[in-house]
Amino acid sequence: MKRTLFLAVFACFLTVSVFGQATPMDPTVAIIGSKFITQKQLRGEIEKYQKGAPQLMQQLFVGLGQSLGREPTDAEFNRTLRQEVLNSMIEEMLLLADAAQDRQLTSSIDGELKSQMQQIRTGLAQKEGKKDLSDTELNAALLRETNMDKKAFEENLRKEITKQAYFTAKKGNVINSAKQPTEDEIRSRFEMTRNEYFIPETVGLSIIEVPFGENAAARTKARTTADSLAKEIGSSVSVFNEKYNIGQIPSSDFRSDRGIIPRIRDIEQRLGSDYFHSLFLLNLDQISGVLESRTGFQIVRVTAKSTSRFLELGDQVPENSIPPAFYTMTRMQPGTRLTLREYIGYTIFLERRQRAMAQAQQEMFAELKGKSTVQIRNENLNW
Repeated sequence: MKRTLFLAVFACFLTVSVFGQATPMDPTVAIIGSKFITQKQLRGEIEKYQKGAPQLMQQLFVGLGQSLGREPTDAEFNRTLRQEVLNSMIEEMLLLADAAQDRQLTSSIDGELKSQMQQIRTGLAQKEGKKDLSDTELNAALLRETNMDKKAFEENLRKEITKQAYFTAKKGNVINSAKQPTEDEIRSRFEMTRNEYFIPETVGLSIIEVPFGENAAARTKARTTADSLAKEIGSSVSVFNEKYNIGQIPSSDFRSDRGIIPRIRDIEQRLGSDYFHSLFLLNLDQISGVLESRTGFQIVRVTAKSTSRFLELGDQVPENSIPPAFYTMTRMQPGTRLTLREYIGYTIFLERRQRAMAQAQQEMFAELKGKSTVQIRNENLNW
């Protein structure tokens, strides 16, 4: 199983010193030069990972299963987890020790740490409606937000800045070797995956809803109110809009909202089959009678309809079709409008950059381990 998949993940959780003192009750699991890691420290890091990243635990489990060709046993999974976390601890120690020898790098890290801490201070102050925070207030705010005091937070942030700066300085050429895809490469990917870019039929709605209430009497009253509204509105768009505006007032007996409903199974199950199908039977600008949703009695007006189709390269990709991780990895603002050509281009480039980063990590840690003596006490990984 390739370790590069988990390397950066485990490194994110290493926030405490690994220079402990072994005792008979706390045996050594690894010796790195003149330093060592104890079983207690490894247990602490594993516990932090288990509590903080259940999704990544699942990824490790799946990856191990793929490597074995079957579902791993608990013993196999736990041993792999210990090995992965320990290797990440060792690699962090080697990186930080080597980075500390580079005075120019250390100087740039000091400046970046100061800049980021000021940004964090400003952001926390704005969150509390203040222009600035005292050191005491900053310490309290960091404890609330991160469960770390100012000293621990700065130490952790320095580590992360150091790792990123060292990685970029040593392997920036490998990372930057990833090239943007050509038009032919984008079109080739599109032709192979075009069935994935399907847009379902949708219906746009303006909704007036009378909530059910908390008991049977309230529900009966809500139905009476909805029937009265439906009779008053009839098929008049202007009366519907008038009632819709009233529904925006917090003190109103009913509420109003807008939405776009795609014709997909998940939404049908969430909204209820009868209600869901009723929406798609309505014509554009048609006003429904009283419909029963999961939350109340509704009167809806269809404001837009679209048929299902496959996207072409020049079409814009619906925002809800783009996974949140895409925005994180590209550092784009969520909701940024992209054509399918742009989306596929970014996706191909991100894949290439991830491969380049994995290669750079492998090379960097192989070089670091070549400079030091590393001994792992496998017999102490069993507990």
